[in-house]
Amino acid sequence: MGEILFGNFNGYFSTTDFKEPALKNLNVYFRRGLFYGIAGKVGSGKSGILSAILEEVPYYSGWFSVSGTVAYVEQEPYIFCGTVQENITFGKPYDEGFYNQVVKVCCLENDFKLFPTGDRTEIGERGITVSGGQKARLSLARAVYSKADIYLFDDPISAVDAKVARRRYDDVIRGILRGKTVLLVTHQVHYLTECDHLILMKDGAIEYQGTPQQLSEPLSKLMI
Repeated sequence: MGEILFGNFNGYFSTTDFKEPALKNLNVYFRRGLFYGIAGKVGSGKSGILSAILEEVPYYSGWFSVSGTVAYVEQEPYIFCGTVQENITFGKPYDEGFYNQVVKVCCLENDFKLFPTGDRTEIGERGITVSGGQKARLSLARAVYSKADIYLFDDPISAVDAKVARRRYDDVIRGILRGKTVLLVTHQVHYLTECDHLILMKDGAIEYQGTPQQLSEPLSKLMI
């Protein structure tokens, strides 16, 4: 569990427009328990890999397989009508010890103090309005609480300040999720020097892949 395999995968974002593939000849094996960094310029196809795993990219040739449950943290987080706690547990049994751990690493403790009735506060259309930052923290906590085998992160550290980004990276991605299969798409490429395996995308295809040490030169160009 916790593995993803692509073989000669070619896919489009739309089945009605076959002018240019979103992903071309994708061959990659994401192994269980490793931390993968995915980088590239805007439009290079890095987020397309996550979309393909979520079966949002129709493909016309090749194949892929996913072994295990998947949690996705998107660029535009969402909430639904219900309590704060329900937004985090998302239908899973309430485990107080793990729940409190998730709340801490996702930096929600101060938010709970601000809500009228803590994590029992109703949010969404029938409840109070939450900020964009609170939505992002709730979305992150929901993913972590799911105890998935595979975690897909679509640049969750780009829209926050450096201190929050570092804590989110250290406490969540490299902390509570250590040992999980993690795919991190990000423009903050300095974080990718610590990943187990690095994939650099260009024009919908994998241009380079290897360890950060092996790809130090092309990675350094993205940092400019």
